[in-house]
Amino acid sequence: LLFGAYKDGDFQTMLELEKKIQEINPGYRLGAFLAIDAGLDEAVIEETKEALEANGIQDNVDEYPDQIDYPHPYLLGYGLWLMGEYEMAEHYFQLEIRMHEESLKQNEPYMHSGISIDAAKAYAFTGNIEKACESLEAIQNRYRIVSSTFIAMIKLSPLFDPIRDEPCYKDIMQKMEVTRQAELDRVRRWLEETGRMEALLH
Repeated sequence: LLFGAYKDGDFQTMLELEKKIQEINPGYRLGAFLAIDAGLDEAVIEETKEALEANGIQDNVDEYPDQIDYPHPYLLGYGLWLMGEYEMAEHYFQLEIRMHEESLKQNEPYMHSGISIDAAKAYAFTGNIEKACESLEAIQNRYRIVSSTFIAMIKLSPLFDPIRDEPCYKDIMQKMEVTRQAELDRVRRWLEETGRMEALLH
């Protein structure tokens, strides 16, 4: 239900569901990527500060550590950017990119064909339009029919705001949505032609 609300951009329902989950599990809270996309900047900053403390990262050092106990460096980068720590934020956006590019060199299955929406976010937010669009196009080429969740992750994330008006971004998003809709229409026709649609409705 929570991800269904997320895909619809219904952040109010997301927050209501979070509160209901917390009644069962008091320690639960929306993860950073959901909080970022929902515009919950205070929650993002709070999680960032906790991650910095847990990893012993300070802002008054010459070098920032690459080895961190945190799921994705770009999340830390965005939280730091919100906090006005732009130099440190840039370090962790670039760390996300380096991890992605190293995975491509090693031909890791998850990164096959350049798949990494996280790297695409880092590229886009740091102004590398070409690489951001290459990463999004790789997602389209790899999956052909991109899931509604992936499409929502792209459309809702503020990290893609710097490239929203770019022709390559618009073309890729149109291709993703048109291809997905065509497949949904094909499946619907098949269900109707085989009588399965009626069975599903009853």
